[in-house]
Amino acid sequence: MSFFLWDNEAEIKERQKRRANEFNRIGEKVYSFFIDTAISEGFENREGQWDMSCEITDAMKDKRHILVEAGVGIGKTFAYIVPLLYYHKKYNQPIIIATSTIALQEQLASDLQTIQDIIHYHPDIVLVKGQNHFLCKYR
Repeated sequence: MSFFLWDNEAEIKERQKRRANEFNRIGEKVYSFFIDTAISEGFENREGQWDMSCEITDAMKDKRHILVEAGVGIGKTFAYIVPLLYYHKKYNQPIIIATSTIALQEQLASDLQTIQDIIHYHPDIVLVKGQNHFLCKYR
């Protein structure tokens, strides 16, 4: 005998609405971080940076991939770390950031610490360096 649990349409719509509202709040925090908090902490306002960060938040909200290209010095690491930390703070889901160089990993570790201090949120961070530590479904 098989049992199937079907969510009724109203429950599904309510969950979708709740998720959209939660991501709207995350988006507001991300925007506020770049417009208010970062500037008060002595960082410069970089429109491209907070715009990229909001686009990343929207992509997470819509459960879609996003490819972002930006020039040197725009602040890409802050642009994706900020929404990821706010997402983690809300959902406590693991986040993986893969890089091609150890130098970039070290920059990320430094930027993570800075952002964590600013938003007063310090989740466990694991920094894994080297070619022996990469994600592969066959290893």
